Amino acid sequence: MSKKKEEEKKPEFRPPPFDKEEFLKEEIMKMRVTLFMLIFAAVIGLATFAIANAGQVALAIFTSLMALVASRYLFTPLKLDETVLEKKNWIGNSLLYIFVLFAIWLLLSNPPFMDQTHPYMEDIDIYVMENGNWTAMNITNKDFLLNPGKDIRVNMELVDNSDVSAVVVTVTNPNGTTFSPTVTEAGDDWSFIIPNPVTGSYKYIVEAEDDNSNSGQWTRELEVKQKVI
Repeated sequence: MSKKKEEEKKPEFRPPPFDKEEFLKEEIMKMRVTLFMLIFAAVIGLATFAIANAGQVALAIFTSLMALVASRYLFTPLKLDETVLEKKNWIGNSLLYIFVLFAIWLLLSNPPFMDQTHPYMEDIDIYVMENGNWTAMNITNKDFLLNPGKDIRVNMELVDNSDVSAVVVTVTNPNGTTFSPTVTEAGDDWSFIIPNPVTGSYKYIVEAEDDNSNSGQWTRELEVKQKVI
């Protein structure tokens, strides 16, 4: 009898009331806030990138952070209800803003949108005309022991983020006079010829420019000496 009474007194479990319509409204509002932060970050990213590209990087970062703080003041005009957001939602949306903003900066800072990197010289090979063929020289230093009068070909590998569009070479002879040889292109390889060299030091200056007007300059020297047999 007592056991039956205990069973009758045992409280019945009832799930808490669940307002499906209100839950859906809150989730939709959270999605709208997230979408707003995504679009807002993209707009601020474009604007602050323009500021950073003008040389004001510190101002661009400061503006980005201030825009994040000020973003919540746009909720009311856009009819966004911030009361449905929990602390974790604020943190998540803030991280999303920062990620999107700097992703746009990274994207716009690289080709094809932007190229601020000048061409660079990766390798140089020296060839000498021997018996009607170009013979590669073993480069250990700037001195090359060869008989004067044999044409020298200088091959340069010039690399760039986009494409190297123009290369100009100025050669200074041992007697101090200068000339600009014809430069030939073959992919990333550019070459020029020093015809009928005499004994002495040759200095050559290479100037390269890419499609975005970024330029680089290098000065090299080689020594032509009488080969002793």
